Amino acid sequence: MKKEAAIIGIPRSGTTYLFRSICGLPPGPGTPKGASYEALPALKAHSLAPPDSFGDPHAAAIAEHANAGGKCVFVFGDPVLSVISTRLKRWDHVHAANCGCSHPLAEIDIFKSDCFHYQAMFESWMQPHPYPTLCVRYEAIFKVRSEIERFLERKIAWNPWKFHRGTNINQISQQNLSDIENTYSTLIRMIKEAPDVT
Repeated sequence: MKKEAAIIGIPRSGTTYLFRSICGLPPGPGTPKGASYEALPALKAHSLAPPDSFGDPHAAAIAEHANAGGKCVFVFGDPVLSVISTRLKRWDHVHAANCGCSHPLAEIDIFKSDCFHYQAMFESWMQPHPYPTLCVRYEAIFKVRSEIERFLERKIAWNPWKFHRGTNINQISQQNLSDIENTYSTLIRMIKEAPDVT
């Protein structure tokens, strides 16, 4: 089945929500894998733009999709929340490898180093590409849903959605928060200045 879109994004930035809505799947925490994955109208990964994709097992499929002129949707959001959520909920070697991080997790500190390449992902996808690419801010995704539908040329049965900052930020120390704001200061500024959809 030819995919309608590749959904790519900074981890923990709403890619699963968008992927599941596009695929007509109910709300849920994960991305279907295996045989059922092939029948879905979209695919998902966390990677640099093709042909520089890395890590994610589906990065090669995304590169093939993009290089054949397929549509790509890049999702980004508040990098502070993304980093915290990655550390608290996706801190495993598989997720690290998906983001091009080959170091053992015991040797890195995502609060003090952009070891999952979040800034590289953002910079890479926000550049012009020879394939159709829509870049969307997660916090504004419901506000710009009609533009996503125009880009994909079809209506989407959107899952119920309400953005909230969550409780993750309250689970780290003030020092950790300061480290994140320092480490990702350039990315924070770039994302703050970016349009909601482009």
